[in-house]
Amino acid sequence: GTQSFYSINSGSTINYVDSFFIPIVDQTGHVTGVMIRKNYEYSQSHDSIVKSYAVGGRYTEFELPVLLKYSLTKKLSVYGGVNIGYSKLIRVNENTYRSNPIGISRDTFTFANINANPLTPPLISAVIRYNGTPLANYSGPLYPASQGSLFRLGYMLGFSYELKKRWLLDALIQQGSVKTNVQGGYDLNKALSASYFRFTLGYKLFK
Repeated sequence: GTQSFYSINSGSTINYVDSFFIPIVDQTGHVTGVMIRKNYEYSQSHDSIVKSYAVGGRYTEFELPVLLKYSLTKKLSVYGGVNIGYSKLIRVNENTYRSNPIGISRDTFTFANINANPLTPPLISAVIRYNGTPLANYSGPLYPASQGSLFRLGYMLGFSYELKKRWLLDALIQQGSVKTNVQGGYDLNKALSASYFRFTLGYKLFK
């Protein structure tokens, strides 16, 4: 998910351009008054801000396997046991993109009776409007940072086979249980409960 905002920069301007008079004529053709029209030029810039989210960063885990090994023959052994894992909860990082200033200009005008008090130009917020959400409405990340530790308990099963006292073949399957950590409809811990396979081929250099 993403969040999009705009942020209005300082330095907005309202410049008087010119003015001219407009006579007020009644139905008989007589001039009954005079209106004045004032023209203004509005200028403002804003930044476009997008906040996106991704799982990333450094992930460190500590494991403590407790295994029992049983030799079927002199060359073939099987082993198995439990594996205890400890880590911090996986978190979702927030990244912020801010564009260069985007300038906007608008022209507008006001009408006033020449005998009345002169009207001030409209507020710039009434002339230049934005579609979207102002940055002031940002209430925090979509996915709050996960705090705390994560303990995992799983199993390990494997076998090892020695060939001519030089070669060693080892195979292992490992899987752990983990509580769910749903962020934005996704379980961040799902990958941690997947099965893990490891195959090792070793060669002994010296007898």
